[in-house]
Amino acid sequence: MARFKSLTNGFFRRRGLIGDEIIVRCEGGALHLAGSQSGELIIPAANVDKLRQFRIGPIQELQGEIAPIYETKIWFDGESKPAMLTPYEQHGNYRTTMRDFAAAIVALRGFDRLYCGPGMTTAIVNLVLIGVPVLFLFAYMLWVSMQDGGMWWLLTAGLAVFFSFVSWRVIYARWPRPVRSMEEFEAQLR
Repeated sequence: MARFKSLTNGFFRRRGLIGDEIIVRCEGGALHLAGSQSGELIIPAANVDKLRQFRIGPIQELQGEIAPIYETKIWFDGESKPAMLTPYEQHGNYRTTMRDFAAAIVALRGFDRLYCGPGMTTAIVNLVLIGVPVLFLFAYMLWVSMQDGGMWWLLTAGLAVFFSFVSWRVIYARWPRPVRSMEEFEAQLR
C-alpha cells in the first residue's frame, strides 16, 4: 500500500494530528492521515465536496533539477477551509495515493468533485504582476501614438492584442477548472 509524507499545518493540528509531518495513505475508498507522533483523520471519498490538484513542473534551467511541487486541497464534510497536502518526498507514492483517492471520489460522487489549477487568488496575483507593467507600457505607447501618429498606432494596437492574449493565458492556466476525465487529473500528477 502506497503512502507518503506531507508537511503539517494548522488545519491538521486543530484536528489532533500531532507531529511535524502527516503520513497519508488511501485505503478502502478513504484517505487516512496520521500525525507522525499521534492522531488520525479519515476522509471518506463519499464526504469530499471538492478536491483540487495542482503541480508546478520540474525546473531544469537552474543548477541541478528542482523536483516538481505538488499541492492537493480537499474540502470535505461542508468545511469552509480545505485540508492541504504538500508532499516533500515519495512523489511516486503520492501520485499513486491521490490517483486512487480521486478514482474513489469519481466512483461515488462523479467528476464534478475534481478540479485542477492553483486557485483564483494565484491567477489574479499573476495577472497583476504581468498586467501592471504591460499597462504602463501600453499607456506610454498610447501617449507616443497620440504625439507622433504614424506607425505607432499599429504598434499600440499590436500591444493591446498581445496584452489581451497574455492576460487570458495567465488567468486560464491558473484558474481552477473542473476535470473531465481521469487522464486530465493524472496529467496533474506527472
